[in-house]
Amino acid sequence: HVVGADDGVSVTVKSVELEGDAEIVSARGKRKVIYDFTATLTWELSFGDDDTATGTLKVLDIEADEGEYEVGEITVSGSTTKEGKDMIRKYIRAGSAGLQKAAFAAFDQFRVEIKAK
Repeated sequence: HVVGADDGVSVTVKSVELEGDAEIVSARGKRKVIYDFTATLTWELSFGDDDTATGTLKVLDIEADEGEYEVGEITVSGSTTKEGKDMIRKYIRAGSAGLQKAAFAAFDQFRVEIKAK
C-alpha cells in the first residue's frame, strides 16, 4: 500500500502473479536458492473524492543475484481527469516514488529473507 499524503493519493496492490523458475541447489555443504521471476501487480489508485484508476505493472528480472529490476508493460484504465493522469504518472509510471519504489523494496526484502533461510 502506497500513500501520497501530500496529494491525497492511495495506491493499493490488489494481487500479485509470479511467473518463472526457482530451484534449490547444494554445493560443498551450502544451500543456494536460484530464481528468476516476473511479477504482474494489479493495482488500484484512488485520488480525491471519486477519481480511481486500475491497471497492472509488470516487473521483470526478479533474481536471486543482486541487480536492478526492469519494468515491463504498464496498463491503466479509468481516471480521465488531468489530475488523475498526473497522479498515475507520479505514483505508477515514475520509478523514483510510488508503486515501483514500494514493489522494488518488497522484492529486495524477499531476497534478504530467502538468503537468511
